[in-house]
Order: sequence, then structure tokens, then C-alpha cells
Amino acid sequence: MVVSLATTLQILVYFLVVLIHVLSIAAWTNPVDAAALKSLTNYWYGPSDWNGADPCGSSWEGVGCRNSRVISITLSSIRLKGQLSGDVQGLSELETLDLSYNKDLTGSLPQSIGRLTNLSNLILIGCGFSGPIPDSIGDLKRLAFLSLNSNQLLEEYLLPLAI
Repeated sequence: MVVSLATTLQILVYFLVVLIHVLSIAAWTNPVDAAALKSLTNYWYGPSDWNGADPCGSSWEGVGCRNSRVISITLSSIRLKGQLSGDVQGLSELETLDLSYNKDLTGSLPQSIGRLTNLSNLILIGCGFSGPIPDSIGDLKRLAFLSLNSNQLLEEYLLPLAI
């Protein structure tokens, strides 16, 4: 069977269009995750290159994704300023949150941090957080690594017994 050059080109163009369509769909960030990240930017000054509507597809600095879900935020030592908002709870697939060594990241840790049930690494060393350690951290059953030292967390508050 002889296939003409025109037919071969049509088939290649068709597969190219399908491939581009599939890749564009795969790049979209889950809308709940995108909204949570956008909300966090209302409380943070920096990072400056969080541009574009799609955090996973636009490769936002420090944002790691898998299957259109945000699984990590790693923004260590980037002079981040502001507070960690309770809106972080919208990142339900988050496994790693590393905001370490951003001394101008202040305020209290949100109680809603305990709703990040997939969180295995919480690294907040060297920030300016203050106040009590939320009891809800004890709800993080997958938490394998916790670093809260070098903050201004109140000494009379102990880690929840559930940890």
C-alpha cells in the first residue's frame, strides 16, 4: 500500500494538533490550587516571578506540581515578606512547604495548616513567626519532618501531643 506524501503530512499534522491539545490540558493547574496560590500572593511580597494564570504550566518559582496539583512550595531564603495565610489549606495535595530563612515572614501560624493532610515536610526554620504552635499540626499524620526553630514561637506552648 502506497501512502501519498499529502496523506502522510495530514496524519502528522493531525497527531501534532492532538499532542499540543493534550499537553495544554495537562499543564493546567487544578483551579482550587491556583486560587489558593493566588490568594497567598495577597499576603506575600515576592516572589516577583509568580506571573501567568497557571502556576504549574508557567513554572512559578518554587512551585512543584504533579498531575496538575501543587505538591510543593519551596521558597527558602528569597526575602519573602508577609504572613502565611490560612488560605494555604486550599492546597490539599501539598506534601512539602519550605519557607525557611525568610525572616520577614511573620505573624502566627494558621490553625488551618492542620488541614494539609498530605504534608510530610514542614520547614519554617529562620522565619519571624510568633505566637503558639497550632494544635492542628498534630493532625498531620504524614508529617515526617518538622522544623520550626529560630522563630519567635512562644516557649510556653509545646508541640501538640499528637505529633
